[in-house]
Amino acid sequence: MSYQVLARRWRPQTFEKVVGQSHVTRTLQNAITKERIPHAFLFSGPRGVGKTSVARILAKALNCQHGPAQTPCNQCTQCREISHGISVDVFEIDGASNTGVDEVRGLQENARYLPANSRYKIYIIDEVHMLSKPAFNALLKTLEEPPPHVIFVFATTEPNRIPATIHSRCQRFEFKRLSLKDLLGQLSRMAQDEHVEISERGLYLLAREADGSMRDAQSLLDQVIAFAGQKITDTDVIEALGVVDLGLLISLAGAAVEHNPSSCLKLVQEAHQQGYDPWQLHQELLRCFRNMLVIRTCKDDIPLLDIAEAEYAELKELACSTSQEDLHHLFSILMQCESDMRRSAQPLMVLEVALLHMASTEPVSRLSDILEHLERVEKGLERHRLTADSEKRPPCIQQIERSEEARPEAEDRLLSRQFPTPSSGSSGEEETEELPESGHLWDRLVNHVIQKNPKLGSFLQNGKMIKFGGGRIEVAFDNEICYSRVAEDKTNRSQTENLMRELFSGPIEISFVHTPMKENNNREPPGENGSIQDKVQKNPAFQMILSEFETSKLVEVKPISS
Repeated sequence: MSYQVLARRWRPQTFEKVVGQSHVTRTLQNAITKERIPHAFLFSGPRGVGKTSVARILAKALNCQHGPAQTPCNQCTQCREISHGISVDVFEIDGASNTGVDEVRGLQENARYLPANSRYKIYIIDEVHMLSKPAFNALLKTLEEPPPHVIFVFATTEPNRIPATIHSRCQRFEFKRLSLKDLLGQLSRMAQDEHVEISERGLYLLAREADGSMRDAQSLLDQVIAFAGQKITDTDVIEALGVVDLGLLISLAGAAVEHNPSSCLKLVQEAHQQGYDPWQLHQELLRCFRNMLVIRTCKDDIPLLDIAEAEYAELKELACSTSQEDLHHLFSILMQCESDMRRSAQPLMVLEVALLHMASTEPVSRLSDILEHLERVEKGLERHRLTADSEKRPPCIQQIERSEEARPEAEDRLLSRQFPTPSSGSSGEEETEELPESGHLWDRLVNHVIQKNPKLGSFLQNGKMIKFGGGRIEVAFDNEICYSRVAEDKTNRSQTENLMRELFSGPIEISFVHTPMKENNNREPPGENGSIQDKVQKNPAFQMILSEFETSKLVEVKPISS
């Protein structure tokens, strides 16, 4: 058969034709130009991304008759022989079938001889991680100090399985998975060159199924052309590859988001009748909800999605119809379904139940909204409790509370009346009045003094305001003449009056008096049952205390000073 598959016909022949690996090709070209060529290379990366192709291009660039050159001519004898795989100085070895130490010893023996008609002997060992441990150990010495005409190029998809001793003797180049954009561009050029008519959506399905591998994408395109001919529709691609129809996938995701259980079951049954594998359907749904979460979270950052523009528009409309919290919850249900499907003999039923769960779940509220609602409820309950408690109190208690609430305002009105400011037009002294409840007002005055002069305020705390009015205040100290003398000091009196003026916003005078307590004030007058001393003497508790001490007796009873 003379037909050659697309993957071989479109294999790149120069560094410039390599797709998506510019970080590798640029480094190799610079190394050739600057003559800094190492004796061993290690190419690692996923399958079908160009490791072996770049190894061949490197061999041609080093052995080209016009080189070493950044770009091989592909016309000389050496380039053509290497391109067709018939060069006697470039050896492509399959590591999976040459795993033993004997094969490595043969390689070492052959490496001692000079190349037949090339500049270098180049050994390209593919899947090098398949070599045995003894084979790697036998290769160490030759790999570290090979003959000057020998270059090793290792290619692997599992670099973690290669010993560290091999890693340290090679320059490693990491090949990356190809992006959807790179795959779409190359597939479009191939379809145009092959005169194949295929839509952008069909190319996207091919690129998505390739999963970052150019070789896989080329093979899939070859398969679809064989299935449908030169004119390929989206349905042809879906049938040829067995991928899940995008329209069915979005309808199923929409039914879950819109909480429609019956539609979910119908669509799953439809997918099952079309031959879709439950596991494949689950994986596509998982990818769909992941993309919706990215759209909902990152807005219009399309490169993070790696999807076609047509699919992006449909997913964006669906994602914007629900909240980010709901999408997180639905995605977590699908993730749990994955582990359940692995353990179940009926994965289709597990998927159906998971979709029913997704369609039946209640919308998820934000934590901030819940806390705000709870705060409003708590405030409402507090107001209701205060109202209920107020209604339960007796009328007399309610009247007292209202009086206490109105006291500061009443005191302010009383002060403004008794101590008018100069602008009020009042002149002359008014007759002094007694303040019925002077304790609260006096406390306010003393607290104001304490804030400005704590030492002076501590003396005034021992006094009691007995009269006020007409711009004068009279304060009495009961049986504490020392306090009155300190307060009457000229400096203290002046400072007190100044602080009072700040509070009353007007002129004021203050006077202090000493009122000695009467001698009988410390005793309660006898009542019908005798004096307090008689009552204490007859108290059972006091009698018990006396019985504990034989010589004890009651001498005097003093009231507790208030």
